[in-house]
Amino acid sequence: MTTQDVDYSWSYVGAQTIAQAGYVGAERYLGYDGRCITHRERDELLAWGLGIGLIWETAADRSLDGYWAGYNDAATANAYADDLGAPRDVSIWYATDFGANSSQIAGPIKDYYLGAQDGTRDIASYRTPRVYGGAPVIEFMRWNLGYPMGWQSGAASWSDYRLSPEACLLQLVEQIWSGAADVNNILIADSEVTWLWGWGSPGTGDWFDMATEEDLRNIVHDVVNKALASFYTGQRAVHVDGDPAVYEVLRDGEGRLVKRHITSPDEIALLRYIDGLAEPDWTGDARLIQDQAQVNVFKRLPVV
Repeated sequence: MTTQDVDYSWSYVGAQTIAQAGYVGAERYLGYDGRCITHRERDELLAWGLGIGLIWETAADRSLDGYWAGYNDAATANAYADDLGAPRDVSIWYATDFGANSSQIAGPIKDYYLGAQDGTRDIASYRTPRVYGGAPVIEFMRWNLGYPMGWQSGAASWSDYRLSPEACLLQLVEQIWSGAADVNNILIADSEVTWLWGWGSPGTGDWFDMATEEDLRNIVHDVVNKALASFYTGQRAVHVDGDPAVYEVLRDGEGRLVKRHITSPDEIALLRYIDGLAEPDWTGDARLIQDQAQVNVFKRLPVV
């Protein structure tokens, strides 16, 4: 069965509708006008396990404006993607949304996509640019500028009525939900899809299927280790021969194992007392610290 996603501009039918219809994601415009993805829509799509593709298009023929248009578009598109929180290993589609002729493709359109590459590189190698358009545009940029595989438009005449071997996504003529959205066929293996933020395997929303080793290390660092850091282990006061100072061993906010110097026995007494207050259900009454030494330690603690 062919894996499919959808693209749409002005009409959002809802993440639940998209997911329950069997589509794995949505190709969505970056920006702040009425056709562009909002933070709320982003949250809904990801919550339903759907992937989000990122499209940059200010005008159908924007790519005719040449190098600096592409260069500046890359900076603006990546800024919008940053605002959404999109990972930097997710591509951005840059559109040539008309039937371009050969002289246009080899001239200003090539310059536009070169500018998009350079602009992306100059802002610290952000999200890889990709081509949306007819087969000749996709192929020229792939063969001459080294672009990844592209997204072929549903307008068959723009592609000389053929499917490009360099297309990884094909927009179909078929429209759904009373014309609200287009359907796209994914033409490569699901495991090779890198442009859909938040999606791993069809129907599962399992991003871990696509996670790299570095991604998983970051998850361990940002989630697991920081969670472990919240567990107190300090009542195990320790010291070593030759050093009379007393320490506790714990994990800091970065998840690293560290030692903290305990300046007085009252700190240990306070922490042990607080540990003893733990209960499964809080009744709404805060417990009172009465030991004066512990009160003094408590008052010196910073408020965070």
